[in-house]
Amino acid sequence: MQILRAPSIDSTAPMEILVTRDQEDQPWVIADTVTASGADRDRVFIGNNDFHHKPRTPQTATVDVSADARTAPAPAGFAPVGIEQRTPSGQDGPPVRLALHPDGTVYAAFESWRTNDGGQPISNVTFDVVVTRDDSAGVGATPFQDLKDATDSSPGQRVATDRFVAFNDTMGQERLGGDLTIAVDPNDANSVWIAWCDRVGGQGGTDNTLHVQHSADRGQSWKQVRDDVADAKNPSLAVNSAGLVGLVYQQFANNQWTTVLEVTADSWQTSPETNVLHQAPANVPVAIGLPYLGDYLRLLAVGTDFFGVFAGNNTPDNANFPVGVTYQRNADFTTQQLLNLDGVTAVPVSIDPFFFHRAA
Repeated sequence: MQILRAPSIDSTAPMEILVTRDQEDQPWVIADTVTASGADRDRVFIGNNDFHHKPRTPQTATVDVSADARTAPAPAGFAPVGIEQRTPSGQDGPPVRLALHPDGTVYAAFESWRTNDGGQPISNVTFDVVVTRDDSAGVGATPFQDLKDATDSSPGQRVATDRFVAFNDTMGQERLGGDLTIAVDPNDANSVWIAWCDRVGGQGGTDNTLHVQHSADRGQSWKQVRDDVADAKNPSLAVNSAGLVGLVYQQFANNQWTTVLEVTADSWQTSPETNVLHQAPANVPVAIGLPYLGDYLRLLAVGTDFFGVFAGNNTPDNANFPVGVTYQRNADFTTQQLLNLDGVTAVPVSIDPFFFHRAA
């Protein structure tokens, strides 16, 4: 894992390397300007599953924190902070997801593995969904320990316990395992949202179910706010400055992957605005290794707008994109054929990244 910095988005110079560390998984970056003690500071947080620091294993859920990322010399204060305070089975799950409020409240969510049979290639895993919180932008003496569990008083509130996943099992050619997302309302640091996937029915189940919950008291208590979504993965949540909650996910049904963006103003009390971004056969192209679509996607809110990225089948067929699409590669939408750089030679269908924007 390398953490890099550029002086501006327009810079053409090679980025400065702040941190280099091996044996890391799924780095997840969030950044914002936080006002603390009357001064604005760039705060940058990088969630990661850290196998580098052996003394802390199996407590691998980690956040690297920089208190002044804009100008501080390398490593700009970045240092790993372990956020798992219990003892997981072998390791924590791969995703460590973050949500930052401009007042300096930062949430970190992870999956604490309780049992793991170590099967190959599929492991039967039970896990707890855990949310930690830091009220001082992660720079205090005991970071990410401000939220205590209501049952055992340990740092980290357990949102759900003893959930099951067949890690590395497949659905629609895609592997299953670590699906997790968290978001905070930029207008209310007390209001936080979380979503994850698990197999209902445990080892005997067959689905991969998406759950969405909300906390109005800084992560202490949680309640379900949306009906479960069967056979789904890759959830990502964001909340815009108008208080609208966005949820994007991918669902497998009828041998097809569908990528959906939902936007709700009332926590799904009424039907949300629903946008089908992409739909395509799940067996085209044939997978060459895993992951197929990718282990996660991303949704961000900037002001009142939502921005996101996902991966999917790149057949140039307008029917696959109900809200429309623009390609930045050669393609013939009449013949539904991808073309090489010469604009003539056909190339096979593959998996591409797609960017989307939902304006206010």
